Amino acid sequence: MELDSAKINSEKTSGEKLSVFSFSNYKKFLQARLKDSWGFVTKVAEAAGCQRAYLSRVISENESIHLTPDHAYGISKYLSMSPNETEYFMALVDYARASSKTYRDFIEKKLISLSCDHENLKRQKGRERLTTSEAQAQYYSSWHWSAIHVLVSIPQFQNADSIAAKLNLPTSLVYGCLQDLAKNGFVRYDNSRWVHASGNLHLPKDSPFITYHHNNWRTRAVQDAQVRNNENVHLTIVQAMSKKSVEQIRRLIYDFVNESSRISSSSQSEEIMCTNLDFFSV
Repeated sequence: MELDSAKINSEKTSGEKLSVFSFSNYKKFLQARLKDSWGFVTKVAEAAGCQRAYLSRVISENESIHLTPDHAYGISKYLSMSPNETEYFMALVDYARASSKTYRDFIEKKLISLSCDHENLKRQKGRERLTTSEAQAQYYSSWHWSAIHVLVSIPQFQNADSIAAKLNLPTSLVYGCLQDLAKNGFVRYDNSRWVHASGNLHLPKDSPFITYHHNNWRTRAVQDAQVRNNENVHLTIVQAMSKKSVEQIRRLIYDFVNESSRISSSSQSEEIMCTNLDFFSV
């Protein structure tokens, strides 16, 4: 039985590093690796501890033939998978081997959870963390701290006056924020201009400041909605849907976040934009 890939991940796209998390079928993953490595089947069969002919039949997607857990673990070691990748790969094998619907449903939930954890780790990778609780409390006390921090990456907003005019804040407040941001290494004063020094911060999910950060920017979004700028997007929808649809939409949100991050990271700094995303059960 084929796992619903909309709940897990879309298949690997051109130019991406091949990852087991990009697959919802372990046989398709092995087929993709076969294309990348000459003599792959023989080497993997040795690692799995099975005959080459048997592995070839497995990869050919004969529904009645599957890897055993021992085979899968041996392959994961040969491919130098991380613990999370190994767990996901072996769960794919378990799903394919499962004969009861209740067990397949159990494994499917596990796969979704592992995939979501992987997406969270990808977004966190390379992000910086504020090193002290005092710095965190200050930075996340109001929306204007992160706004000023990001805004100096745009050339026309690299002095206190232009930032104050853009954000409708007192110049004295902006100047004080810039000085404190500089103390923490987020901006620097260079050639009579304030420039972006570091960023892409991450708050762990258990941080007491995460609620403040969410609230600050959602309050700012409500203020913007009251201005009724036709170019900005504000959307709130309350719907009833199936559990399957919930997982499909959750997957779409993860895909959107990854794609928007990819687009923005390679673009020039011309506008400061805020994206707030909420998807939750009531």
